[in-house]
Amino acid sequence: MNTLKIFVFALIVGCALTACEDFFEETSQNQAYVSSVVDLDELLKGEAYINEEGFSQSMYYGGSTNRVMSQTSRYFPWIHVLDDDVTEFAEGYHGQKDSWIRANAASAYTWQPNPFVNKDAVEYAADDWNKAYKRIAVLNSIIYELDDVREGAQDTLANRVEGEARFLRAYYYYWLVNIYAQPYNKERAARELGVPLKISEVVEDKYFSRNSVKEVYDQIRTDLRRSVEAFRDAQTPARPNKANYTAACILMSRVSLYMEEYEDAIAYADSAIARGRHSILDINGLKAGDSFTYESSPETVFTMGGYIMNQIHQPDSAGRFGYKYSVASAYKSSADLLNCYHANDLRRQIFFTAAHWDKTAFLCWKNRETSGRIGDYMLFRLPEAYLNKAEAQAILGDESGAKQTLNVLREKRFLAENMPAIESEMAASGENLVAFVRSERRRELCYEGHRWFDLRRYAVNAKHPFTKVIRHDVREWQGAASVAGFYTTVGYYEIDTQKDQVVFAFPLPQKEIIFNKGELEQNEARPEREMVRY
Repeated sequence: MNTLKIFVFALIVGCALTACEDFFEETSQNQAYVSSVVDLDELLKGEAYINEEGFSQSMYYGGSTNRVMSQTSRYFPWIHVLDDDVTEFAEGYHGQKDSWIRANAASAYTWQPNPFVNKDAVEYAADDWNKAYKRIAVLNSIIYELDDVREGAQDTLANRVEGEARFLRAYYYYWLVNIYAQPYNKERAARELGVPLKISEVVEDKYFSRNSVKEVYDQIRTDLRRSVEAFRDAQTPARPNKANYTAACILMSRVSLYMEEYEDAIAYADSAIARGRHSILDINGLKAGDSFTYESSPETVFTMGGYIMNQIHQPDSAGRFGYKYSVASAYKSSADLLNCYHANDLRRQIFFTAAHWDKTAFLCWKNRETSGRIGDYMLFRLPEAYLNKAEAQAILGDESGAKQTLNVLREKRFLAENMPAIESEMAASGENLVAFVRSERRRELCYEGHRWFDLRRYAVNAKHPFTKVIRHDVREWQGAASVAGFYTTVGYYEIDTQKDQVVFAFPLPQKEIIFNKGELEQNEARPEREMVRY
């Protein structure tokens, strides 16, 4: 399929959830452009994956001019500023330009009613919803067309294309339902509103309503089961920028954990581990300043979506962390995160670096690789399979199994003679062991897009609910002459993950509510939050 045909096909299917009134008479044209699995594979590569590079160091906010930069090349860029791993650090010199994320994530960071309002109170276009559904529409057509061009059950290329397509469709719905809906609660999931499910290749002339959270999760699991099966005998991609069997198993294990389907969480984690294509990186061989996540790492399974941490924890213009010239890091790691590492945990020195001008502020930039692109918030690493399995084992009461699973990972994160026994961490059994496994998950997967979703699901877990108060500090310009005196912490915003669960669901795009004539119900309004001054 040439580029023009790819573009035409993508344009046709891409209108599935938009106001393309003239499109409905032309839906039959898409089949004219597909003659082989190779055509679908090219479309998959060009239109279904997130191929953008993420943030650029040169992209700044226009300050008081109210110029808001486009978000077209980023997905969910504020995912790292919602949880308890970050707090506000600094910004550019007064009167100079802020980083994009510092300016445009201001309302998300403080859990305001509309997270898409910048620091100058200007609303900007958040197009994550549209971009996700456009890719889902492409995937729907690929999945539909595949059976017409498949050359028998042993067509390994067709199997790979199906595995990738179903994985990606499940993954986009995973993001949508976790951003725009409440977390999966076994008692309420069938009644609570999720997001619209559109899995047919047909462009329907109708207004869309929201499926339940349970229906969305059930569809995600259906797609992932098919993906795993398709990948078993598929051609294996050479690089981790394409979905694969291990990634599908890890995502299925994660989704099962969210749904409290613990046996499935264990089974799919075991399948990911048993595949044998990846292993846990031993960081005993790393030193401070080395890259931890990189493309050729033995534990890197799949990645896309770009690396947002170069804006969240931004290095200065000389390539160091912290303040220099016009831009400093927008956020720093919270004391709460830093304090959860044992003194002998090697991750503490490998993951975190003190800021160039403030040695009390620690920034995390796991990826320092200069060749080969690696993502952060859409990164799959093998350690997650062990963490999913250990949490499920602990909740099911298999305490010795959970400790054994966890220690396979921990042995690669401590010097052998310095690794404390889990029992010495006051985590021998029951609730304490579950809490320890979850803390281990936080330590290992920080700044990889997991923590906010984990806090959501912990708050509604049926067996071991966990809630906490999250505090986000606010720092203001003081106009002092020295760098050390530029800013001071003036107050904070706070949520309680038990009492304030309304913040778990972002508001749906208002233009979608209007277009669907009220069929698409809006989420409960999030309240205005006031800063508490110190």
